[in-house]
Parts: sequence; C-alpha cells; structure tokens
Amino acid sequence: MDLCPRISFVPSEGVKTALANLGRTEDVQFSPDDRRLAIAGFNNNKILLLDIEVKTAKDKILIKCDDWLEITSPGFDCPHGLFWIDSSTLIIANRGADASIIKVPSGKPESRTVEIMPIETIRRGRDLLRSPGSVSVSKIGQDLYDAVICNNYAHNVSRHLLDARDNFSSKGSCRLLAKGLDVPDGISHSHSGEWLAVSNHHKNAVFMYRNDNSLDE
Repeated sequence: MDLCPRISFVPSEGVKTALANLGRTEDVQFSPDDRRLAIAGFNNNKILLLDIEVKTAKDKILIKCDDWLEITSPGFDCPHGLFWIDSSTLIIANRGADASIIKVPSGKPESRTVEIMPIETIRRGRDLLRSPGSVSVSKIGQDLYDAVICNNYAHNVSRHLLDARDNFSSKGSCRLLAKGLDVPDGISHSHSGEWLAVSNHHKNAVFMYRNDNSLDE
C-alpha cells in the first residue's frame, strides 16, 4: 500500500521560464497562508515569487502555479536566505551585504518584474552582521519580532529585535550563538518559538537550542 500520495507540479510556461532564468538558488520559503513560494536567486540578485494553488483528489495532490513575480532591489547582494515576517513582508539575508526587509506589492506589472527599495536594513558592522546567510523570524509580542541570522563566515548567530510599528526597524542586536559553530548556514524557529535549529555546515550536524533566557554564546 502506497501511503505517500502522488504530488504533481503543473507550472505555466511563464513560470517555467522564470524558474529556468533564476539560476543558483539557496533558500525557499512558503508565505504564512501557503499561497506563495519565495525563492532566493543567489547569483542573479533577485527573489522569485510563485503563486501556488494546491488541489487534492483521492490519492493525488496537484500543485498549480500559473503566475509569478520577479523582485529586484538595490539592497540585494547574493541573497542567500529569506523568511516571511508576515504575509506581505520578506526579510532577505544577503551574503554579500546586509539583511534587507521589503514589502511585497499586492499587484503585478505586465512584465512580472519589479524593483523594490527596502523599507528597513539590518546592516553589517553596526548591527553585528557579517556575511549573513540565513534568517528566521518569530513573533514575540503584538508588534515585536525576534529575528535570528546566521553569519556564515563569522561562525555565529546574531539576534535582532524588530518593531513592526517602525517599519520593522532593529531596536537592538546581540551575538547569540557561537560556540562550536563552523559556517552555520541554516536556521529555523520551532512553531512555538521555544526551540532554535541551526544547520552547522562543516560539522555535518544540526544543533538544537532551547530558546529561553539561558541561551548565550
């Protein structure tokens, strides 16, 4: 008995072309409502958003993808990791620069390509970033968000408090994790926010941390 249903991906011709032109990718993230998929285009300095529709019938799952949007920005420099802060806001960790926060437009131009200025930037040096590669965000209050960023070649993870009332500006930063990390290049909060998982590249391991007041470097 086959316990795993068959999954079919049905992209439009435009989506096929957009995917083929994206080049090297480093991260994918579903939006909170699971209706859009964001893909980081590392070498081409762009983000590809795919409109996703999932249909189920008996033992089959059909994923339709008819529309897309390519996003470029002056703030993109080798986008390596990304995360949906909410259904219209993305944070992008750029390995060659900073972490950019952008608002995704509700509409699409006919060209399906748009350039967006960041609404906020978490900067290298000033905000403890160095070669940021991956990012995860968890809501910790009505308008406050906990953003954790892997600084790949600095071998640490930094924490940033973001305030939605001020365009998600950073209200404070600290170096959160360092011991034993050797090119941390993936990070994720658990759904509850109680745990952090960090992919530790050269250790070939995933480190798990209880996300509480005892957490330090």
